[in-house]
Amino acid sequence: MKTLNYEVERRMPAALRVQTLERNGYTCALCGGGAGEPDEANPGLRTKLHIGQVQDGNHRSKESLDDLFVLCSNCRGAENIVSEPPSWIWLLAQVRRATPDDQRKALAWLEAKFRERD
Repeated sequence: MKTLNYEVERRMPAALRVQTLERNGYTCALCGGGAGEPDEANPGLRTKLHIGQVQDGNHRSKESLDDLFVLCSNCRGAENIVSEPPSWIWLLAQVRRATPDDQRKALAWLEAKFRERD
């Protein structure tokens, strides 16, 4: 069974931490929340990201970029969940099912996210 270990974050080299965050676009792998964005679950707070290490059972491997995972404070409680990113078709279906107001919010979020990267 795959689990996440957050002890690794305390002793992780800064360069590896930055590489992991950059690889994930400074976003949570589960909810997509970005570092420093308003925290929807905690009004008035900003989203904080944490890095954990994916492990099989009790096996502890040497820290490697391939084994590191980024979660926000809210999703960190789902420590035993290691999910694959959704497919384009699944994501499109969710957006199509959303209300027009929520679709506009999603569009505004995407535009702001990609404007920051340019």
